[in-house]
Amino acid sequence: MPRPSGISVKAIGLIAAGLLTLAFALIIWFSMQSAPAPAQSNADLFPPNAAEIPNIEDSQTGGKMFVTMVDKNDPTRVAATLQADRFEPIGDGQRRLDNPESWIYLADGRAIKITAEAATMLMPDPNEPPESGTLEGNIRIESFASADDLTSPVLVAKFDEPLEFERRYLRLRSLGHFEIVSDQFDFSGSNLTVILNELRDRVELIDVEHGDQIVIRPNAQSDPKSTIASSSSSKPSNEPSNKPTGQSDPQAVAPTPTPAIRTRYHIELIDSIIASVAGSGQATGGRLDLWIALEENTLAPDAIKNISFIQSPKDSKAATSSTTQAGATTDIHPAQSAKTPTEIIIAWEGKMTVRPVDDHNNQEIPPEFEHNDVTMALSANADGSRDKKIDSGITFAIPNQQFVGQAHRMTYYATQGIIELNSIEQPKGIIKLQAQDSGMLMATKLVADLSQGIIDLSGRGSIAHNPVDQEEATIQWNKQALFTLAKIDDAISDRLAHAKFAGNVIAKQAGNGAGAKVLDIDFDPKLEAPISLTKLAMSEGVLSSVSRNMLSGKQLEIEFTPNASKTSVDPISIIADGQVLGRTPDSILRASHLDATLMRDLKGELVIRDARATAITTGPQASEVKYSGPQRTTARGQSLLIDGINETLVLLGAPAKLTQAGSSVTGNHINLNAKRRGIEVIGPGSFDHDITIENQESSTGQQLAGHVRATWKGSMRFDDALGSIVCEDQVKVISTPDAFTRDTLTAHRAEIKLSAKPTNDPIENKPKNATNTASNDRQLISARIFGHAPTGKDPIPAKIESRTYAIDDPERVTGLIYLEGPQVIVDNIAQTLEVPAPGVLLVMDRTQGETQTNSQTSAGLTKFTWQGKMALDRAAGTALFVDQVLVRQKTLATGNIAQLSTDQLDARFEIAANTTGSDAEPTTRLLGVDAIGSVRFLYQNRELIADAAVYDALSDSLFASAIGNKLVTVYDDDKPAPMSAKTMRWDLGIDRIEINAPTPSRTPGG
Repeated sequence: MPRPSGISVKAIGLIAAGLLTLAFALIIWFSMQSAPAPAQSNADLFPPNAAEIPNIEDSQTGGKMFVTMVDKNDPTRVAATLQADRFEPIGDGQRRLDNPESWIYLADGRAIKITAEAATMLMPDPNEPPESGTLEGNIRIESFASADDLTSPVLVAKFDEPLEFERRYLRLRSLGHFEIVSDQFDFSGSNLTVILNELRDRVELIDVEHGDQIVIRPNAQSDPKSTIASSSSSKPSNEPSNKPTGQSDPQAVAPTPTPAIRTRYHIELIDSIIASVAGSGQATGGRLDLWIALEENTLAPDAIKNISFIQSPKDSKAATSSTTQAGATTDIHPAQSAKTPTEIIIAWEGKMTVRPVDDHNNQEIPPEFEHNDVTMALSANADGSRDKKIDSGITFAIPNQQFVGQAHRMTYYATQGIIELNSIEQPKGIIKLQAQDSGMLMATKLVADLSQGIIDLSGRGSIAHNPVDQEEATIQWNKQALFTLAKIDDAISDRLAHAKFAGNVIAKQAGNGAGAKVLDIDFDPKLEAPISLTKLAMSEGVLSSVSRNMLSGKQLEIEFTPNASKTSVDPISIIADGQVLGRTPDSILRASHLDATLMRDLKGELVIRDARATAITTGPQASEVKYSGPQRTTARGQSLLIDGINETLVLLGAPAKLTQAGSSVTGNHINLNAKRRGIEVIGPGSFDHDITIENQESSTGQQLAGHVRATWKGSMRFDDALGSIVCEDQVKVISTPDAFTRDTLTAHRAEIKLSAKPTNDPIENKPKNATNTASNDRQLISARIFGHAPTGKDPIPAKIESRTYAIDDPERVTGLIYLEGPQVIVDNIAQTLEVPAPGVLLVMDRTQGETQTNSQTSAGLTKFTWQGKMALDRAAGTALFVDQVLVRQKTLATGNIAQLSTDQLDARFEIAANTTGSDAEPTTRLLGVDAIGSVRFLYQNRELIADAAVYDALSDSLFASAIGNKLVTVYDDDKPAPMSAKTMRWDLGIDRIEINAPTPSRTPGG
């Protein structure tokens, strides 16, 4: 901020003194009258012998004259003297005086001397003061600080033309040029008229027809007695007492205060006003007004606010290298305070008038007197109006700082220490302040409280800042801008402590922007301007950057700290409330509340240290946190917590949902570790994944896709680098790899291993724009699922079910595989499936119609149970069952049930698509089994016992054999005796048994 320029507050008091000194001197002069000669001891000016005092009537013919006048209120004090080299009457009561000289002795100790070459005075009574008169030739009025020291006057007034005065109307007039000179001010003009009011003890009029200039020197040594003092109305302190000695005076103990006489004056200077400060700047206008309120003809001690200014150093290195101590500031020093100007010059060409302002007869007191004893205003137009269509405006400039400004009116309320700049309506007369290499301010109204360091810009305005070697920054507003300057030891500095903007605020710089209804900015005044910003708060705000980042919300709060280079600031924390929207080039975040901290990483880039986004969960404003990012990544929930250092994310909701590239995870508590590439869901949740089927399209030409869905009640952990997935408690996985297949897995715990992906590096020689296809998807390595044995309850096995559906009827099941056991192990690479404990396997095939012949039938339902273990090889289509194996086969064509039990069973399956025709349907069917050891086969009320058996599901036949000397035996409930043979072939379709090497049959009788 440039240091204050123009007329200082101290100068206003000097102006008032200069304009009224002459008038009050004349009040004292004309109010004096002759009185009896005082005693010799009253004053040194009285002759020792009273007889030596001549009677003026005795010297009517001419000669020297000497008249002594006393104070009307204190006859013991000499108030004035009048003498002349020659005193001669010229008729009609007029007297001609040669070289008149008059001394006026004020009650405060000052003395005033008035001299001229000649004077013509109307003195009907030569012992009375003159009624009127004219001073001619080398007229001079001198004011001395003390009557004891008359060597050097503190003020001298000179008049080039005769000076007329009239005692009856208390009027003084000089038609020529006059000049008042003092150490503190000079005042000159032409055609002076002064009218006094003896009854009210005030000036009624001071009129200068043509102005010249007022020169004010604020730094000059001021006289403590040079204030505008009271005269005849002042009561002397040595007033004699008529009370006897020793008697108390009640009024002396508690005197009744006399109401002070308050007089208000309005001073006007019109036409071509130029106020300049030597070596600093100047202000120009069409009219200058000054309002002054006096008590007992004296300016109150607090009439002019004492304002102190201080400037920061220009050497930025010295400021940044300084250290701050408790209770002190190191970059601003008293030695750098703004100095009071050495000389102030006010010039004008038109009239100057001084008139009292009455507060009676319902006369309205000007608002300039409200809360102020001294007010000064510089206006654009000579008549002071504010609504002229043509307005030249007022201007002010500080050449050394290359500062210029313009306005319609500038007012300084000196008692309050407030400066006010006003402008007329657009497009003319707007306030404009501009400094080269610094910026430009445009406003409609400016009010600066210098005592508090507060600058208020009401209405529309803008600021453009163009620092050296930086792009221009602009800010504009519609309602108000408010600035608070820092105070140091009660002095106003040029450092900002706070700034506030209201009404559609828009700020821009280098492609970055901010917009808000209200914008609050805090600064640290101890730091240099580029690094002083500490906090920014916005109402209904929007922040955007050239890199296409954006943040908006009903309330935004951002804190800043100087960066490592100490050239600018970095944001360190962000708080946003109410409809928060954050956007980057590849991501979007929506929330009700956002709280984030930021930092610079090792590359120097600004990144998030941690962040928390939450949503309103109840009421009509209920919402969700929504995030969308690259690779089709989305997140939804009630709160989102981000740890940028550890690269972790916590998503909470009821439930929350996290998706990426066709996969999604839901749960009440989701933990994502980007550094370790892991996901953990605490509590119930689900996982969904879309599967693209390579080189397969529907009839409409769309790419066919499958889907996998997993749910759990306990937890889920996923390690992307290791390819590990673990689900706990009531796990259920449903997979639909295509439109005709549905696989369901149910378990208490599931462990799934995918192909490892230790890094995120792209595949070598992979095209940059290659799309994700099924061939590039990660491969399932293995899976292990577990059942559960609750305490005191029946065990709950793990289950796998796979169903296939008809192409022409998607609701008809054509194939089914059901597997259950305490533990199931799936090796997808080896295409094996193991149950290392007792379990159940159910296989159903309905791909054949009911009209097919028995030799072709294979459609049926087969159930396997065992007590040892089971191993299934899907690639080979074989399965091994061990220990108490039981197989039940139901032929769907006939509905007959066949049951086989054995110690060990080898089964053969067809697990592939039927390729016999173009309308092939996928099939999973039993081809046959090989039973070894303790074979027992039941069918149609018959029981077959053998050591080994082979069942052919395609021909629906069983071939049984015995080991060693053992025989195959068949028991038939309809026959009295069993049949035995070395081998047997049983055709189940036609219910016929072929016997090889039978044994003799015996009947019960024989």
